[in-house]
Amino acid sequence: MDIDSRRTLRRIQGNDDTLTKLCVGNAYGDSDDIGTVWCNSIYDYFRLGNAISNNHHLLQIEVHEEVVHETIASSDFFDGLIHNSSIQELRLVCGNVDIVHGLGQQILKVYREKNNQLKHLALWDCNLRNAGREHASTKTLKYCNNLQKIHLTYCNLTDDQLVPILEAISNHNTVEQLSFYGNSIGNAGCKAIALALLYDPNSNLRILDLRENNIGNMGATAIANGLVNNAKLQSLYLKFDEGDNPMNNAQDAFFHVLRNTSSISSIYSSNHTLNFLEIDTDVRLSNLLELNKNTNKQHVAIIKILQQNHSNIDMEPLFGWKTGGKWSLRALPYVINWCERAKTAARENNRRFCEVRVGKEKLSAIYQFAKAMPLLLFVPSKHINGSGKACRRSKRKRTRV
Repeated sequence: MDIDSRRTLRRIQGNDDTLTKLCVGNAYGDSDDIGTVWCNSIYDYFRLGNAISNNHHLLQIEVHEEVVHETIASSDFFDGLIHNSSIQELRLVCGNVDIVHGLGQQILKVYREKNNQLKHLALWDCNLRNAGREHASTKTLKYCNNLQKIHLTYCNLTDDQLVPILEAISNHNTVEQLSFYGNSIGNAGCKAIALALLYDPNSNLRILDLRENNIGNMGATAIANGLVNNAKLQSLYLKFDEGDNPMNNAQDAFFHVLRNTSSISSIYSSNHTLNFLEIDTDVRLSNLLELNKNTNKQHVAIIKILQQNHSNIDMEPLFGWKTGGKWSLRALPYVINWCERAKTAARENNRRFCEVRVGKEKLSAIYQFAKAMPLLLFVPSKHINGSGKACRRSKRKRTRV
């Protein structure tokens, strides 16, 4: 081992609580929270494995291409990983070579067998073009049931290779971040992602990164359609970092998802969760994304309804409320209460136009109810004669004594 490796080894052996990341391979050098180890022999791996076994502060291990394909590692090194209980993140940098043997594959096997420890798995520059259901990475994704973050970056993934990976992770409702940055995923892959993850009500995916792929308008639209009933995804990265963005036409699809203007109820049931979208967005779409950042989703829905260019909000569907077969005014207090909440929502979101409109809608609602209800409901009972007809109060003349 070189001098930096020996220093890192001593820190691991001493359970240094400031050392949280270990790099196996000559990548970073030494720093406060990162240590690098370069093992030149089986004995070096033996010492490193024993040190890792008794360490309680390492959170991340990163293996670089210089050693990820080596086969000289001692079994004691893998035993050390097995006995360690603190490492939660594994990152393999593969140098555009498939993990079919060597150190990288053996490490994946370790965490596949102790399947509830890893929370973050990242494969960088790993050639998965020929990956199938029995590939080491696919099996690890399938059996690691506590993963929260998955990054497969520059791994040569095509639509065909994506399918078994989606099958492997679709049953894990712990995954919150998923990145396929820099692959060869196309429109068919986007449809597969939407079906496997976005339509699934049990999915807890919050962040999806699909930048630098071969996704066009059809693929982006498929992703947008997958968000119609999705209340979990908050951030979506789609932009292709070249001069021409082929997804500009998908703006309408995302706008329709965020505010479906076909009816008031459709606006209310629109997507109020997505608040970051990396494609070329116009002003109307940007405003909706900004509005969705509000954590009070009822207020978000109210603002979207008030922003719609209807002359007034139709209260007629509420007129059918009856009690015992007779017309009832039970709905009116709910409508008035809605208007009060709408006024609060407009103030909290600095929507002066919406606040002004609320007052008009309140008066309009009362007027609509008054027109629709029978006269009997608006005449006090003491003004009704025996036949049920309204009567006029007789004027009493006062005489002076």
